[in-house]
Amino acid sequence: MLRKHGGRYCIPYCHIAILHPSGSKRSTSVSSFFVQVVLLVAVVLFGCANNIAKQIAAQPLQRYTYMLGLSTAVAYVPLYWFILVLLLLIQVVPKSQFRFVWKRGEGQGRRVAAPVALLAVSALGDSLGDTIGAICTPHVSGPLHSLLSNCTPIFIALLSMCLLQERYSLMQSLALLGVFAAVVTGLLPSLEGLSATSEPVFAVILGGSCIFNAVAFVLKDLVFKRYKAENEDGLNIFVMNAHLALFQLPLTILLIPLNELLKQTNGEGIGAYTQEALHCVFGGQADSCGEDSNHAELAGRCVGIYVIFNVLWNMAVLLSVKHSGALVTFIALKAIFPVSTILFAYVDWPLLGPTHLSWLVWLSILLLLPSIAAYQYATQLQVQRALLHPSLGRCCWPLCPGRAERGPLLGGTLGPELCSEGGKTERVLSSCQCHGSAMASWACCDIGIHQAETMASAFFSLIDSIGETFEGVVENVENVVGTVEKEVEGAVQQMDAGVDLDDVLEARTTRTFLFSSESVNEGHPDKICDQVSDAVLDACLTADPKSKVACETATKDNMVMVAGEITTGAKLDYDKVVRGVVQQIGFDSFVDDLSSVDSKGLSYKTCEVLVRINKQSPDIAGGVHVGKDEMDVGAGDQGIMFGYASDETSDCMPLTHSMATRLGKTLTDVRKSGECWWLRPDGKTQVTIEYMQHPDGSVEPKKIHTVVISTQHAEPSKAKRTQECAGYSGAEMVAPTMEQMNKEIEEKVIKRTLQSIKLKNGQQAISLYGSHTHLHINPSGKFIIGGPQGDAGLTGRKIIIDTYGGWGAHGGGAFSGKDPTKVDRSAAYICRQMAKSVVSSGLSARCLVQLSYAIGVAKPLSLFVETYGSEKGALTVDDITNVLKIEFDCRPGAIAQSLALREPKYQDTAAYCHFGREPVTKNGIKFFEWENSKDLSKYKSMSSSQVEAALKASTYLTKWVD
Repeated sequence: MLRKHGGRYCIPYCHIAILHPSGSKRSTSVSSFFVQVVLLVAVVLFGCANNIAKQIAAQPLQRYTYMLGLSTAVAYVPLYWFILVLLLLIQVVPKSQFRFVWKRGEGQGRRVAAPVALLAVSALGDSLGDTIGAICTPHVSGPLHSLLSNCTPIFIALLSMCLLQERYSLMQSLALLGVFAAVVTGLLPSLEGLSATSEPVFAVILGGSCIFNAVAFVLKDLVFKRYKAENEDGLNIFVMNAHLALFQLPLTILLIPLNELLKQTNGEGIGAYTQEALHCVFGGQADSCGEDSNHAELAGRCVGIYVIFNVLWNMAVLLSVKHSGALVTFIALKAIFPVSTILFAYVDWPLLGPTHLSWLVWLSILLLLPSIAAYQYATQLQVQRALLHPSLGRCCWPLCPGRAERGPLLGGTLGPELCSEGGKTERVLSSCQCHGSAMASWACCDIGIHQAETMASAFFSLIDSIGETFEGVVENVENVVGTVEKEVEGAVQQMDAGVDLDDVLEARTTRTFLFSSESVNEGHPDKICDQVSDAVLDACLTADPKSKVACETATKDNMVMVAGEITTGAKLDYDKVVRGVVQQIGFDSFVDDLSSVDSKGLSYKTCEVLVRINKQSPDIAGGVHVGKDEMDVGAGDQGIMFGYASDETSDCMPLTHSMATRLGKTLTDVRKSGECWWLRPDGKTQVTIEYMQHPDGSVEPKKIHTVVISTQHAEPSKAKRTQECAGYSGAEMVAPTMEQMNKEIEEKVIKRTLQSIKLKNGQQAISLYGSHTHLHINPSGKFIIGGPQGDAGLTGRKIIIDTYGGWGAHGGGAFSGKDPTKVDRSAAYICRQMAKSVVSSGLSARCLVQLSYAIGVAKPLSLFVETYGSEKGALTVDDITNVLKIEFDCRPGAIAQSLALREPKYQDTAAYCHFGREPVTKNGIKFFEWENSKDLSKYKSMSSSQVEAALKASTYLTKWVD
């Protein structure tokens, strides 16, 4: 505590800050009590409004909240310079203060940095802190955002002690520990995963970013002290703020790459991201801010409102300091946190709703308020002691050892040193008299040297015990959140080893993976069977919409067999139905010789048709539909069904499966059009795509890795078109070579298909295709023998191809040949509509929906929703589940009505996937009605309590099991 100076022992003078480090005292100007109260209330109210406006603006802005910091930086430059110029003109501010900012000073025999340099660095600190704070806003709840701002005084104390050799009393130190405990307590719900509105990583980043604001605070302190050391008056705050604003604007623009570091750009370049951010604020359209946005058309207005409240709050603070004093204003600033927390918790704000808070957050308020009060009380005692006993100065208890000399930034020693000869120092210390209440002894060092050492030892023992207690808390958190501590330790070790922390965080929150999906053409043996079964179903429904159909088909060589249970009033010619399907597909030749190059594998003219059909079991009929109303018709069997949707394509289908399916359809189209006449009906496709999984659970296709096409074809270089294509009478043509076939398939099938698929970013899927893509076209060589001659076929063996290509999940039930009472089919259709409605309405980026049924029971037994963590806005997965219960009726009879499932339209669904198809109406019949998603966007702005209230007000119990 003492240091030797010129043969004497001296006590360094301790500078203590109240609002800002200049230690500004209450204004001596006469201000009415009413004005003071109004200003203090304005500080609290505008501060709360500023916090709330910031959180509301984050809803439409989402990943563009950086614009909040940029907007305020733009606003303050003309505002502060206008006020400064006005004050200079009316001579309230002397020009000497302006010149001081740009003048280099002398200190300890050498020139020191000009105050403007300190202000520039201070502006950088404020820009970093404010920018990171703005970026973290949508990821951290409003109350936690306000709480974490209290990390700033803790960092200020540490910087002041370690860098500037400031001294803090024991009471001040314990009060700061109380503030730290309050911050940790409020942060615990996020670290334990108990907060649905705060992400742990962003909460920690936000708290850590306060160190930048603390650095700025300390540097501004140096400027105030430099001026005070040279002049009797104080530096006008507008002189400082005008220069800070001038530097902060360009620095904020230069810090745009922080958005990329914090994963806000979604892999886009900084230029593209900046353009999108500007479009988000000034676009004024519902889609201006992307699909994650909540009411993007309000983004510009929300930003404007936030800037207004931010300016009003800052002006209120400055006026309050002038008329009410720094200490009272500081207390008013700290009142913003509890008041705004109450407002967040109990007021249903537009776009935001009430914030659900853990009890730990309320506990943090109870810890914070007395800690702040104690800190201010101790600080005020220090100031009073220095004023009452200038000969003694302030005796402060040191916490941070280090050299006592002031650095060159200060331009020499600023405060007086209290010196005494030899043993007199001991007597001066022991005679320190503390004025004020009994607690003043905590704030002043009314102790001898040995007593100070004893108390220091006891204090550090207290710190050790607190550290042990905190380690126990951390260990408990680790048990809840898994391996968080180990990951942090690993990250620190990697940083020490020179590994970029950004790379480590990215590895923890994102991953790249390959995913593959396959599909088959309509000429594949299994797909032949699916189409025949659905053609039989269509024939039944055409004559009798209430037909009960369960039709299975098998085929091998030149034989097709139809079997199953059908109860219908229709009179069916099964032979005609079967041959019609085979002819439509394009199978018109069969040679019972595997070495033949003329056989396509099946002939509609000569194939054998076998029929094994009887009626539906009366036991099943009695339990499912006999004697029941339309809405009481039970499920035709038990089972589980799934629906899936993803925002990676415009039709909300996974790109791997959408591409594989459409490749097969294009193969058929160019064959039937004659463009590639040498193709035959059978064929398979497979696509592998490299994906990026983002921290929010969404997936984004990055590039097409592999394309595999195996397609049946005529004999290369020999087959003639007149012989291959029945009814062709044009000029004779010869099939191309295999090499030429492969080139035509790439140009006319692969590239053409990719041009027809639209990604969520608006680009064509062909943008992901290139030299990096591996092509395997007929990798086995020639593929001449196909259809049932190459492989046997059965109905229902391509259930993954019929759905989502391996994405999501599958209950195991096939679709084709089943009427709407068979929930294997009808419930899978309504699951798709529900999942697609959730994604297309912007409630989540991905969605999986499951239903389950019991035979003869109308209501679904269960409804399950999985969003993979990609839900958007304030709604949780449980809220989305409740929304689906409100909007959808999944009883078999209701599904059949809403999706018009008793119409003859199923043969079209049997090939090229049942989902992701364009809904159309032909001849009054609605095809793929389940692809018409419902608009659920009105729920996006609701809170959980509002959704729950809407559920209770609905008639959901008539259609769902509670």
